Amino acid sequence: SENGCTGGSGRGYELNPFKTSHYVIGVTPPSITEVSRNPTVPTSTESPVIECKVEDFDGSVASVRLFYTNDILANAFDSVDFTLVGGSSSEFTATIPAYADGDMVGYYIKAVDNDGNISQNPVTPASQTAKNTHVYTVRDNGLTIVDIQKVLDYNNDLSYYQGDTVTVTGVVSASAKDFDLGYVYIQQT
Repeated sequence: SENGCTGGSGRGYELNPFKTSHYVIGVTPPSITEVSRNPTVPTSTESPVIECKVEDFDGSVASVRLFYTNDILANAFDSVDFTLVGGSSSEFTATIPAYADGDMVGYYIKAVDNDGNISQNPVTPASQTAKNTHVYTVRDNGLTIVDIQKVLDYNNDLSYYQGDTVTVTGVVSASAKDFDLGYVYIQQT
């Protein structure tokens, strides 16, 4: 379409497809969203349940698999298939086995659609490492401040519990200034 603007000052030519057969929709991998873990901080006798929503907008979900390890730095992951929640077409659930008190556990989710397209949550890397897995620490007596602050990826200092509600105990103190607390500190007891 010339659009009446053939010179250097106009829009120039455009392609204007007018039939659906003129379009080719690109393939997309499955979408993995709404990932949750219950409990957030498991004890050594609890097996946390991982739930997620997986949808494929141009086909169907062929498989959803959970990869988990308590040896994140060695990249030695075990895996288990997610199961579809009864009555749902997109909600999946899987369970990570119980680990010992103090273990750091990492996990990620991999979904494949009917066209062989692959998605991973939290990301799709060449290989899984500590920086691209969900991580939690098993604690029989609740989280410590160190658990909340500890990260394995030196390029990212965000807590693995960012966005979660957690409880820690300790002593809170503050510098004394008139009408201002100044700095606030919490120390583990």
